[in-house]
Amino acid sequence: MALYSSIYCVIGVEYFGFDVSDTGSMQDKNWGHLSKGMLTLFRAMTMEGWVEDAEELELTYGPSANLFYVTFIIINTFILMNLLIGIVVESMHQIGAQKRREHKDSLEMRRTSKKV
Repeated sequence: MALYSSIYCVIGVEYFGFDVSDTGSMQDKNWGHLSKGMLTLFRAMTMEGWVEDAEELELTYGPSANLFYVTFIIINTFILMNLLIGIVVESMHQIGAQKRREHKDSLEMRRTSKKV
């Protein structure tokens, strides 16, 4: 996840870190250097305030700049969903294995108690 975010951060800083408008707000606010880029991508990951960032990019660089955010969010969603599903499946597998062990132990206890 960190590698994925770092790659997108470098791409974002490279393409959007240079101010092409007269205001200078884009460079100072979101993509001036790597730490600002990572913070901007974190905002996109949490889906908090990314729309304003994307609109600002669109105004400065045109509609094709939204492709950057859309691809980041879609790929991020798939990665997080896979991680979440993996955690749930692994937890359910462990719970099932524990219940099978408990059931096996209880059957053995019954067998030994009947023999005595």
